[in-house]
Amino acid sequence: MCMNIRFQLNMEDIFALQDNVVDTSYAHKIKQRYFRWILFIMILLASVWLWKMNTWTGYLLAVVALVFLFVAAGIYQYLMKRSLKKKIAKMDHSKLLQPCQMTFAEDGIRRDLAVEVNRFDWKQFNRCTEDSARYFFYIDDLQGLIIPKTPSKVETLDIESYQQQMKAYMREINES
Repeated sequence: MCMNIRFQLNMEDIFALQDNVVDTSYAHKIKQRYFRWILFIMILLASVWLWKMNTWTGYLLAVVALVFLFVAAGIYQYLMKRSLKKKIAKMDHSKLLQPCQMTFAEDGIRRDLAVEVNRFDWKQFNRCTEDSARYFFYIDDLQGLIIPKTPSKVETLDIESYQQQMKAYMREINES
């Protein structure tokens, strides 16, 4: 079954994709682990070093190191999202912010923008996620398509049927 949608992305959609990448990508999970363990070890070593000079300060720093183990993931995500948001805001996304038409067919997705047309086979997608307003179909660990849950126009289906079809596509991609 062929399905057409029309929509226009905005900067919030681009930021949402980047937030989703930080939350779900393998690369960021690895970076998060390095961040957690390297800083934990550094704080722990500082506490051992300070223990020799002042037991109370060394003890306090050891407790801080243990607490850091539990909050490091949230700190990493906050810092990374904030940093990437600043970088992304400086980039030119005018091509992606134009009106878009997407066609979903048996063999894949066709994305028509004013300046270019892209074609993606279903086999190119390795995972799909979503947030409250968008679907994210990932081509690799860090790059994906942003597809709104409520596009401005859906041809051939109503919104509810469109969302059910998108869930079916997501299930199929995530199970393969």
